[in-house]
Amino acid sequence: MDFEHACTYAEMKEWVSDLTKGLGVNVVYDSVGKETFKQTIELVGRRGDMVLYGAASGPVDPINPLTLTRNSIYLSRPTLSDFIPTFAEKKERINDLLSALLSGALELPAIQTFTFEQATQAHRLLESGMAGGKLAFTTE
Repeated sequence: MDFEHACTYAEMKEWVSDLTKGLGVNVVYDSVGKETFKQTIELVGRRGDMVLYGAASGPVDPINPLTLTRNSIYLSRPTLSDFIPTFAEKKERINDLLSALLSGALELPAIQTFTFEQATQAHRLLESGMAGGKLAFTTE
């Protein structure tokens, strides 16, 4: 993968502040949830968007709506079923996706594979936030 900028969760707040000269970012997409939400919402700049679209670490604790008044933040929690509500549309979107993959118009990032003996190493990489894609275990 080719990144212009990258950081770990531990250095995220300082890194974003330095990069944006303290203004914050226009949008944050948080797929982790419980473990990162309080950190990531602090990264959002004035009239920015906070999009919580996953809960890999569990659901986010309830928040006080007044939290959003800092910088007039917009918070959304979209779900796929609201954007692709019917089976027919899901089928059409899947066909579009598969066509793009088969034609080479869309490329998937490499999947890093680990043996079960390497589970500790895989877990550390995942926790570091630097996996850069999917991790999978092989049985051989």
